[in-house]
Amino acid sequence: MIGLMWFVMLLLLSPAVYASPEPGTFPNVPFNVFNDFISKNFNNNISLSAVLLIFFTLIENTDLLNLHARQKIKVLPGEKSTQATGWINCLSRALYDRMSRQNTEEMLFTSSELLQFTEEEKPITPLSVKLDELAIALGLIPKAKKVPKTKLLPISQKEIQPVLVICPRSVVCEDMDCIPRSLVQKTKLRDIPKVTLIKSTTIYKNVPLLTGHCPKCDTLYSADREKVLQNKANKKYTAVYLNSALYLKVGQSLWVDRVFSTAVLNGMYSFHGSASAYGEFWNNSFGTTNKENEYLITRRQVWQSFVQESIRTIASSIDPSNNLELDAELKIKEVAEQAFNLLGQNGHIHSAAGHACAECTHKYKHTADVMPPDNDPQNATTISEEMNVDFAPVTMVVIDGIVMGPTVSILQNKMSLLN
Repeated sequence: MIGLMWFVMLLLLSPAVYASPEPGTFPNVPFNVFNDFISKNFNNNISLSAVLLIFFTLIENTDLLNLHARQKIKVLPGEKSTQATGWINCLSRALYDRMSRQNTEEMLFTSSELLQFTEEEKPITPLSVKLDELAIALGLIPKAKKVPKTKLLPISQKEIQPVLVICPRSVVCEDMDCIPRSLVQKTKLRDIPKVTLIKSTTIYKNVPLLTGHCPKCDTLYSADREKVLQNKANKKYTAVYLNSALYLKVGQSLWVDRVFSTAVLNGMYSFHGSASAYGEFWNNSFGTTNKENEYLITRRQVWQSFVQESIRTIASSIDPSNNLELDAELKIKEVAEQAFNLLGQNGHIHSAAGHACAECTHKYKHTADVMPPDNDPQNATTISEEMNVDFAPVTMVVIDGIVMGPTVSILQNKMSLLN
């Protein structure tokens, strides 16, 4: 029994990390071969988006292609050799229906093929044959009528991962006291910093970070804020935290997109979790899934994300064009303090205005429900007498930081069940 308890404790304390299988290589077909196939088998007016849709439909359904490649080859008695298997037909129908909703299904066929189809007919089988031949041309399934020796693995798209650059969204200088002139790149090419960017759950490393500069007013433009020069003598700047920013700086060399920061905000509120707990959750779920691109975030970076997203959310709720202006080069604690003084509305958070519920609003009680024994009869009062007086509602109080602890530990609960 003791050994079983220790085993259960080990399972509960061990983080669950999913290790993805080794991905297959990306199709390395020459572009002229791919271009010739598309030109001969699809409409002359087919758009780039339609071509990419067809291409990614194939490489994202490797398991279905494995089933199709095996069934199209007759090996055992009772099997039939067919090019348009039920597997590829289902994929073709899904592709056809998708393009039908966009009124682009005619792009899947040549002009001569369109003349052969009736208005009521859905040419699924001809489309299945095309997808089969395209899969062969891309090297996804074998051309010869032999059973595939190996299964097609999920295809890695690392080779076509986009090159990202973090830069300002402003195109011209937006200072009210300056003319709208174009911005110049501030940093010399050899000095451009390379940072890590977390976009949703994808990690991009060595991303160039560019800063814009107005030569006339010396305003600096970055992706998440503007630094306006207030005093040329001592080079004192004011930081404008942009509500429209796509990326936020949350560490010395770490930037995140607004999907990541919003997930931090919602996760900590929804689960009442601390910055450390959310950081551990993210690292176990996403930070270690790809060994080649592994990145672990820290509690400080999670807290930075929480504060940076919070001040923009509250500022936007007041006025979308109301960008918070603070002193530049503030520590994160000072940012939270000054932001509360400007956005807190004398202690009343705007986002919570008019909110009341049974969990955060209760009647005012002058004394506690349970009182220690009092020997002085003159001061003795009953609970009912205390509650007869006029009361004011007691509302939720916002404190600095989040303190949370489950009332019942899962580990304790499991151990009690074993006992």
